[in-house]
Amino acid sequence: MNIRIRFFLLLLLFIGLVAGCGSRVKGPAIKFDSEKYDFGPVQEGVLVRHTFEFTNIGSEPLEIRGLIPACGCTSVGDYDNEVQPGKTGKIDVTLDTRHYDGKITKTVLVGTNIPGNENLTLTLEGTVHTPPHTPDPAASS
Repeated sequence: MNIRIRFFLLLLLFIGLVAGCGSRVKGPAIKFDSEKYDFGPVQEGVLVRHTFEFTNIGSEPLEIRGLIPACGCTSVGDYDNEVQPGKTGKIDVTLDTRHYDGKITKTVLVGTNIPGNENLTLTLEGTVHTPPHTPDPAASS
């Protein structure tokens, strides 16, 4: 084989090995499509639902060990508690906007098995508008 061809083939092999080495993080690791959801303006009383999607970009199984909403107005639904390397998972969150008016930010703490990054925060934010109160004409008579 010509020395140039051998060199070219070795170079391609080296580039492939280097590219493959950096594709996975050692141990479990998580990458969310987005850790924040801006639901925009909504009327007071609306239930805001959102699914946070994520990928295990690590080399070992990722565990979601627990989800803790910051307050009673936020609840967690279905979620994937173990996700294999390269696979995707989801966390469903619902925010009840009753009794709110104005800008609102609520969080959910996500417990994981990621060394050094055991707790992550997901955020929902937006603006809640309370409809104007119209007096009942029958009440004034």
